[in-house]
Amino acid sequence: MLILKIVLYLILIVSVHELSHVLVALCVSFKITGMGISLLPVPHFHVSVISHGGLKQTLFILSGLIIELSFFAVLLCFEFFSSPALYYALSLQILIDSNPFYSDALFAIEKDAAYYTGPIQENPYLFSKNWYLLLTAWFILIIVLIIIKQNISL
Repeated sequence: MLILKIVLYLILIVSVHELSHVLVALCVSFKITGMGISLLPVPHFHVSVISHGGLKQTLFILSGLIIELSFFAVLLCFEFFSSPALYYALSLQILIDSNPFYSDALFAIEKDAAYYTGPIQENPYLFSKNWYLLLTAWFILIIVLIIIKQNISL
């Protein structure tokens, strides 16, 4: 039953994540060229836009992760994590969206990484200075999520 609840929460969280990309794209006047599921290099949902780079593009790329982190912070501050499935689903989605291998966080620091569709192990952005910074931040995030899990009652 827990797995089913996690999957249902993940569907809701991913929907809100992608909706946040759409709303930011509309707010900053980006032309939305497509929405859907891509299978390469890993299966993922996406919103495609025509943008001109800069801060607006970074905001567009990070909008889903920002929404997830904000939702997590609100739930944590007001002690709304009454459901273990919600905590696990939100934590999992945050880790997926911030991972240093293929995520919005990587695309925010390495803009061209979003267009790479080859095997992950051949990604030219792996092992760069920015990649190591993201990897370090990701490990810290994992540790923080574990510590939070130990300190809240689910």
